[in-house]
Amino acid sequence: MSESPSEVSRIILALDVNTAEAAIRMASAVKGVVNWVKIGLELINAQEAGKVANWANENGFMIFWDVKLDDIPTTMARAALAVVKRFDVDVINLHASSDVEGMLAVVDAVKSEDSSVNVIAVTELSSKNTETCELNSGLSRNASIIHSARMARYAGCDGIVCAPTDLQLLAAVSGRKLYPERALGVDFLKVVPGTRLPGADTHDQKNVMSQHEAVLMGAYWLVIGREISAAISPIEAARKINEVVSVALTERASRKAGV
Repeated sequence: MSESPSEVSRIILALDVNTAEAAIRMASAVKGVVNWVKIGLELINAQEAGKVANWANENGFMIFWDVKLDDIPTTMARAALAVVKRFDVDVINLHASSDVEGMLAVVDAVKSEDSSVNVIAVTELSSKNTETCELNSGLSRNASIIHSARMARYAGCDGIVCAPTDLQLLAAVSGRKLYPERALGVDFLKVVPGTRLPGADTHDQKNVMSQHEAVLMGAYWLVIGREISAAISPIEAARKINEVVSVALTERASRKAGV
C-alpha cells in the first residue's frame, strides 16, 4: 500500500450496528475525513451488509469486509469469492485458526478473481488476554500471535488483524539481530483495533494502546468505532485521530531513516 498519510486516513470506521440506516448515518457523519468503513458480522447476519456496501461504493469509501471466515477450506473459498464477485471490497478477513489450508484456499480464490483485494488473517481477538488464549489452545498469547502470523504469511495473506499490544512483539521478532523474521515486519499489513486516545474509555478491550504508539509500532490501519461514532462531533473526533496518526507516521519515517 502506498497511500500518503497526508492524503488518506488510516482510520477504518467500524460500522458495528445492525441496520443499513444506522451504518450509513455513521459513515456519512465522517465522509471526507475517513476513507474506510468496516462492514462486520452484525450487518452481515442482519442481511443489511449489501445495502451498506453498495452505498459505500457509490460514496467513495473503501471497504473492509470483516466476516472472519472459519470453516472447511472449500466453503471458505466459495464464501470469499461470493463477496468479491458481488461487492467492490478492498479487504476481507478470515481467522488464522482456520489453519493453513483454509487461508491458502481463500487467498487463491480471492486473488484469482481480483488481485488487488487484501486478505487479512485474524490472529487473536483484542478482547482476549493470555489466560484466555492458554485455556483455548494451550499457547500463550505471544506464542499464538507469532504462530498465526507465520502461517498467514506462508499462506500468502497480505497481513493480519492483531491487538495493538501485539505490535511490539512482532516488531521485536521481525527486527531482532539474530534470525530476524523480516517477513513479519512493516510490509506485512497490520490492521489494529483497540487503540484509544489518552484517557478514552477502553470498553471491552483488554489489550489497548494509544493510536500514536500503535502507529510507531507498525500499525497500518486502525479500526475505530465508538471513539468516533459516540463522540459529540464524530467528524472532529476523526480529524483529531488523523492528526495523531499523521504525526506518528512522520516520526516513524524519521526513525527508519535515522533522522
